Amino acid sequence: MAIRYAVANGNWSSTATWNGGTLPTSADDVYSNNFTVTLNQNVNVLSLQNTATTGVSAGGSFQINGSYTIVADTITSGASNLFLFTTSNTLITLTANTISSLSALLVNLNNSTISLAVNGNINTFGSCIQLSNCNTFTLNGNAIANTGGYAIFLVTTGIIVINGYCQGGTTIAAFQSQSSNAFSSATITKAISINSCFAGVTNSNSPCTVTVKEIEQGVLGAVPISGFVRLSTASGAFYKGVTTGSSTRTLSDPADIAGQVPAQSDVRFGVTYQSGSKTGTAYIPAAASVGFGVPVDNTTGTAALTPASVWDAATSSLTTSGSIGERLKNASTVDTTGDQLAALL
Repeated sequence: MAIRYAVANGNWSSTATWNGGTLPTSADDVYSNNFTVTLNQNVNVLSLQNTATTGVSAGGSFQINGSYTIVADTITSGASNLFLFTTSNTLITLTANTISSLSALLVNLNNSTISLAVNGNINTFGSCIQLSNCNTFTLNGNAIANTGGYAIFLVTTGIIVINGYCQGGTTIAAFQSQSSNAFSSATITKAISINSCFAGVTNSNSPCTVTVKEIEQGVLGAVPISGFVRLSTASGAFYKGVTTGSSTRTLSDPADIAGQVPAQSDVRFGVTYQSGSKTGTAYIPAAASVGFGVPVDNTTGTAALTPASVWDAATSSLTTSGSIGERLKNASTVDTTGDQLAALL
């Protein structure tokens, strides 16, 4: 690993731009050293930054003038903006494990024909990416805002796709919007809010419109032991209606439906209800134990009374007073004389 830095304004591809007279490699930490380096080729380095280090001054920038890919383990801006853009109709791709800003913007993009793709996690202590205007912005990673600034600031509408989660800091949102429609085409895969993932600053104080595919709660998306997800308007009112596609659904709380659910004793034993928070205690007989055609639970009885079952019930006791067994114990077991005569005729 070596520290490489610019010694003059010039193209990245020019050896005269760099100390040592050779181009930086994937094993180098690269600094702009208060110069402007024009990226005229794809770049693959260990790190890319405009901060100060031993023998290197803070400041400077990397100017992008075409559709190029920048690959580094870390990309960091210091007290001044790291990237400048001079051409249109381009696609710039930044790939890094960590993308951050210490104070100034990493990217300040204001060109509706430029698309920016970021592959990696934005974990910033200063405001990191500002999209005053762009064609498409895609983040294949997570946007995490700490106490120093937002992760992404949107001014005007563009196509925004975040394939990851966004996490607000304790005092700042992960996404800041200057206009009410800046999020109108945004799609966020996940949103995890410590304080606020999204904030809208408009004259009407209207909340931003954003499509969130999934909302999770807990540290980095961990399932919480207890708690809730709160969707709120700018005034803090709880949203009852949540739009999913073209339909509006209602988020319910047990307190909202009190008196509208059955008592536990009216629900079959073992059956859960009220969103699974309660279990029924009533025992319902099986259909085979109920007289034929008698309603039971959600079906009807299947048991039938047969002559044999009637006889068995009547003779179940031969000694109980008044029973058929008691009444017939001394009866004749042969035909009467009259019956015998009648049978001979």
